[in-house]
Amino acid sequence: LTDEFVDIVGEGYDLAIRIAELSDSSLVARKLAPVQRYLVASPRYIAEHGAPRSIADLDNHICLAAHNGDPWRLNGPDGSVSLRPTGPILTNSSEVVRAAVLGGLGIALRSTWDIGPELAAGQLVRVLTDYAASHNIAIYAIYPSRQFLPAKVRVFIDYLAGLYGPVAPWDRV
Repeated sequence: LTDEFVDIVGEGYDLAIRIAELSDSSLVARKLAPVQRYLVASPRYIAEHGAPRSIADLDNHICLAAHNGDPWRLNGPDGSVSLRPTGPILTNSSEVVRAAVLGGLGIALRSTWDIGPELAAGQLVRVLTDYAASHNIAIYAIYPSRQFLPAKVRVFIDYLAGLYGPVAPWDRV
């Protein structure tokens, strides 16, 4: 297991699970579950720093992001917005970002599969609720070929698709 994007064909992998907005490729992709991503903060952070009222206000807040170079792409009332968050934490770990936002250190763009229980429990709250990440992001099973797919891999993909479905368990309310 790895969080890195691997060359599935070149490195001999049967399957990869990717959370992404997929571009065209020679690989086969099966959507397993939709992904909802929102800007969130802890109630403690909001109490200490206030909530941003606009996207421009994020410049005056502590933004927490894994520094992989990816901007935050958000859809809102005025269309698409892209911004590069900056903050005091430099990490390549999304788990560090998760812990930091739960610890009240700033605002983060997180997926509901990652923070659904904390949202439901009130440990995190959405900010700038008119904005969310692209709805084209999903959890996909990626594999090299339908023709040579081992039966055990097909069964595993079918299991995951059945487990998640069109409305993921973490988004069912």
